[in-house]
Amino acid sequence: MKSLLIPIVIACLMGAGAGYGVTFAEFSKGGNHFDLVNMVDPPKGPVDSQVTSDAPRPKVLVLNGEDHDFGSMEYRTTATHDFKFKNEGDADLTLKLGDTTCKCTLGKLESDVVRPGETLNVTLEWEAKELNPQFRQEAEIITNDPARRAIRLSVRGRVLSRVRLHPNSIVFSDITSSVEKETTFRIEARSVKGYKIEEHSFSNPVTASFFELTSRPLAVAELSPDGEEGYVFTLKIKPGMQAGPFNQTLHLVGNMEPKMLQVPIQGNVVSDVSIIGGKNFVGKKQVLNWKVISRATGAETKLYVLVKGAKRDGIDVKIASVHPDVVKVKLGESKKSAKVTTYPLEISIPRGAPQMNHLGSEQGKYGRIIINTNHPDAERLVVWVRFAIKD
Repeated sequence: MKSLLIPIVIACLMGAGAGYGVTFAEFSKGGNHFDLVNMVDPPKGPVDSQVTSDAPRPKVLVLNGEDHDFGSMEYRTTATHDFKFKNEGDADLTLKLGDTTCKCTLGKLESDVVRPGETLNVTLEWEAKELNPQFRQEAEIITNDPARRAIRLSVRGRVLSRVRLHPNSIVFSDITSSVEKETTFRIEARSVKGYKIEEHSFSNPVTASFFELTSRPLAVAELSPDGEEGYVFTLKIKPGMQAGPFNQTLHLVGNMEPKMLQVPIQGNVVSDVSIIGGKNFVGKKQVLNWKVISRATGAETKLYVLVKGAKRDGIDVKIASVHPDVVKVKLGESKKSAKVTTYPLEISIPRGAPQMNHLGSEQGKYGRIIINTNHPDAERLVVWVRFAIKD
């Protein structure tokens, strides 16, 4: 058996399919291939009118199949497979690369001819450059076998990372600025030993100082069935972060591929002092949205100032200012529960108030209610009032 190597390098995971674009013009210049009137069963594959049953002809056969499953592959590794082409005919078989579904190149050939009875290896090489649950790519081989002008070779499988991160992102929902909050995530190494995180950093310098990361090795009983070793990481958020939404990214640098792991972190910090209300109050923007109010009816809404945390017993809440003065505000007596002190806040516009516009334009900016407290993290609260008064 003679074995020649035709390397075909597939250098990307997924590419636009080039289709089955095989041109047969060079084989069809001799006129009609067959007589439609006398045809009982259509022939399989293109038929060369110049080849008779007695003339020598090549016959291609792929001994080990035209599809190969690589199974599970490691991220950023390379795998190859030899497709064994045999010439079972009695004339020379020629092979050349046709279309592919990925960027492919044909390597240097010692020979592109397979003699009768001989076998040649066509090697497909696949480089796993990206993480994909499933991949499938194809390469086309053009032959001079009249019955099989083109053969589609395919490779498939899964690309897995030797290092697994779970979960791959972290969300903190409505954490209180005065309370420490923590969560955990884990990293497991598959099929390798000795993996470790050598350094870490946080991408957003504004909030980086509020985050703290510690780790410990996973016990054998904590590992997944295919895990060799791993770590549990504890991510803490320290008290004092400014109220509002935040986004952060944790960068982890390992001692082997993949050397860089990224963990997106997002969340929302709420103050120990906050305001809640009914359907007209947009809490995230602190806007009381009355829209258009009739002079005949006026409007009224009740909001609540909530004070939580260890310092709540010594907190004073006062109305500092109201604009415009048509908006009336009354702060009620506080009510204490086990964890929260609540102050009712009654806001109204009386009947018969004059027409005006405070819908947020340059001519009519929002009204506002300023509330002062002696809490170190929320000394000033603002409730914006959006409204217009019409007849």
